[in-house]
Amino acid sequence: MAYGSLKVDNVIFTNAGGDQTITVSGIVESISGNLLATGTVSGAVIIGSTTVSGATLTGTTLGLGTGGILFANGTTQTGAVNTSTFATVTGAQTFTGGQRGSVVTVAYATGIQLNLGSGNNFQITLTGNTTLQNPTGLVSGQAGIVTIIQGSSGNTMAFATGWQYPGGSGSVPALTTTSGAVDLLVYYVRNTSSVAYRLVQDIKA
Repeated sequence: MAYGSLKVDNVIFTNAGGDQTITVSGIVESISGNLLATGTVSGAVIIGSTTVSGATLTGTTLGLGTGGILFANGTTQTGAVNTSTFATVTGAQTFTGGQRGSVVTVAYATGIQLNLGSGNNFQITLTGNTTLQNPTGLVSGQAGIVTIIQGSSGNTMAFATGWQYPGGSGSVPALTTTSGAVDLLVYYVRNTSSVAYRLVQDIKA
C-alpha cells in the first residue's frame, strides 16, 4: 500500500490539554510531555522533561531534564546516563583504540609564550632567535611535546625561568642549528609556575 507525502514546517499536537509544537526540519524541539513513536526517531534533538517510548533512536541527541527515556524493556532513564562504557573526567580509563592530541602550530616571534590551555603538543618553526617565555594555562600534571624546527640555520632559543631543566639553566643544551633540523622539547607541568623539560636533539631517520 502506497502512502502520500505531507510537507509542513511544524506539527502541532495536544498533550494534557496544551499544544506542543515540533519543528519538522531536523525535528529540533523542546518537549515537556511524552514522545511516543512506533518507528525510528533519527537525527533529532530531544531536550526537556521528556519520556521517549516505543521508538528506535538513531543519531539522536538527548538532553535529559526531570523526565527521562522510557526504554523498550519498560525501564526509564531519569538521571545521568550510565557512563560505564564512556570516558569520564574523573574515572580511570582503558582505551582499546589509539588516542592522540592535535598539534598546535605556533607562529615565530622573538618572544614566544605558549598557552598550554590550548593543547598539549606544539610546533614552532624558527626563522630567528627567540625566547620561550613562561607559558600560560598551567595545570599540574599536563605533559606534552614541543617540536622545534630550524626554518633557517643557527637560530637559538632561550628559556624563561618557568622552564626548568635538570641541573639548572646552565645545563640546557643548545638547539641543533642546521637548517631543517628538528629538536623535541618534552615537558611536564609541576605546578602553576614550573614546567620541567628535556631536549631531545637532532631527530632524523
